[in-house]
Amino acid sequence: MPAAQDLKALKLVLPPHEGQSPHALLALARKMTQGPGGKPLAGKLVEMRSLRQLKELVLKRELGSIRLVEWLAILGDRLSWTREDATYTALPIWQKALDDGTLLTMIVIRLTRGTDGAGVLDRPMIEAFAQVKADLLRLDRDLAQVVDCLTDVPYAARRLAELGRNRKLTPRELVLQVRLNPDLPVVHDAIGYCLDGFIRQAEASLDAWVVACLETQAPTLRREAVKRILTDIPKRFLEQMPLLVRWIRDRFGPGQPEHACLDTATRNRLRDLMGAITYRDFERLVKKLATRYGNIWAGYELNRLERRCAFWSNYQDSFRDLKVFLPSEVKGDLDMLGLAPSTVSILDGRDIRTYDHTQSTEVCVFETDEYLLIEFFRGNGSETAIIRSTETTRNFLFKTEGLSVKKIRRFIASHDPVKLDHVFLWQGVNERALHARGIRPGDPRRFIYGMNGETWAYQPETGIASKKSEKDVRDRAFKLRDWEKDMQRLYDEARSASP
Repeated sequence: MPAAQDLKALKLVLPPHEGQSPHALLALARKMTQGPGGKPLAGKLVEMRSLRQLKELVLKRELGSIRLVEWLAILGDRLSWTREDATYTALPIWQKALDDGTLLTMIVIRLTRGTDGAGVLDRPMIEAFAQVKADLLRLDRDLAQVVDCLTDVPYAARRLAELGRNRKLTPRELVLQVRLNPDLPVVHDAIGYCLDGFIRQAEASLDAWVVACLETQAPTLRREAVKRILTDIPKRFLEQMPLLVRWIRDRFGPGQPEHACLDTATRNRLRDLMGAITYRDFERLVKKLATRYGNIWAGYELNRLERRCAFWSNYQDSFRDLKVFLPSEVKGDLDMLGLAPSTVSILDGRDIRTYDHTQSTEVCVFETDEYLLIEFFRGNGSETAIIRSTETTRNFLFKTEGLSVKKIRRFIASHDPVKLDHVFLWQGVNERALHARGIRPGDPRRFIYGMNGETWAYQPETGIASKKSEKDVRDRAFKLRDWEKDMQRLYDEARSASP
C-alpha cells in the first residue's frame, strides 16, 4: 500500500517517550509474546532481537525483516549512535518509510514530539529528509510540506506559519490534515508567528484566516494579539476586513467580558472601527440596491435613499452595529448584496396590502451607545425613529425572526419614540434631534456632508445653520402636515394589527 494512504488511514497513538527506553520497549515486546510462566503464546516464541543486532541489520541495510516494535526501539536508540553510523543509515530508513506508511508515521511523530524544536528524532534523520522530499511530495503533498517545515530546525514554527498563510489554513488545520497531534508546542508557536506576520503585513484577503488563528490561540495570547491588531494596523486596512472587526467586536466590544482587558486608547480605536464597518456595510447596501432596483423604483425614492446614505456618513463614528431588513422581493438577491448573514433579515410581507397604507420598504437599524436609530427608507412611511437601546429593544430588533414593517412599528410605538421626517429640509431637523441626544459628527467638522457634494454649514455648539426662506418654511409646513397624517395612519394600523 502506498505510504500516503497508509498514513491517512492510520491513527498511531504512542505513550510518552519519557521513560520508554529502547531496551524497555524490547522487553515489553518479549513479555507480550509470553503466557503464564513465561511459556510462549500459541506454542511459538517470537524472538526479539537485541539493540546491537538491530543496529547491525540497519548498518547492513537489511531492513525488510525489522518489526514495528523493533523500529520503535531503533528510532529511539539512534540518539546514542555515532554521527557516522546515524548519517550512513538515515537515508535508507527514509526510503524504507516511503514504502511503509506505518514507519513513516512513526518517524514524523518522533519529529514532532520534542519541546525544544529538535523533537526526539536524531539530527542525521532530520537532515536526510531533503533527499526524499521530492518523492514524498509525489506521494502526499500535504504531508511533505508539513514535514519540510518541521525538519527546518530551529525555524519549524516560523515555516509552519508561512505555509499556513500561503494556504490560508491555520497551523492546527495543517497538522490535522496529515493526522498529526494539533496540540504540539510547535503548532502553538506557529500560531503566534501567523499573527505576528499578519500584524506586520495585513492583507484583506486574510480576513477569515486571521480570525481562525485567533480562535485557536490561548486566551492570554489572544488578548495580546487583539490589542496589537487594534493598535498597530492602520485603520484604513482594518476597515477592509469586516469579518475580523466583527469578531473582535463580538468578543471585546462594550458589554463583553473581554472588554475590560482593553485600555482606553484601544477601546476608542475599536469604537471607531465598529462605526466605520457598520457604515461601510450600509453604504454598500445602498449602492447595490440602487444598481439593482434603480430602474424600478420611483426617482424620488432612489434620490431619498442616496441622500440618507450621504447624511449618515457624517455619523459613522457613532455607530456600533447594524441590522438590515429587506422586502421579500429582494430575497433572491441576498448574495449579491454582500452582507453578513447575521446582519440581514427578510421582512414578512404578508401585512403589505393594497387596502392599507403599508408599503414595501427597506428598514435599517443603527445602534449607537445609547440609542437605536430605525430608518424606513421608502414609501409614504419614510421616517427615522429613535428609541433607547436596551437589552429588550436590541434583542427584539436584532434577534427576532419573522418581523414585518407593522410589527416593527408597533414595537417602536410602545417605546416612546422620537419620529423624524424625510420631507423637505429634513436635514436640520434630523441633525438637531441627534445633537440633543449626544449623537454628533465624529470629526470637528464645520459642515455636514450631503449627496453630490452638497454641504450645510455646521457649528458643534449650534448644529446646522438655518438658511430657510419664508417660502421654504411654508413649503416644509405643507409637506410635513401630509407626512404626519400618513404616519398617524400607519402607526394606528400597526397598533391594531394582529400580533
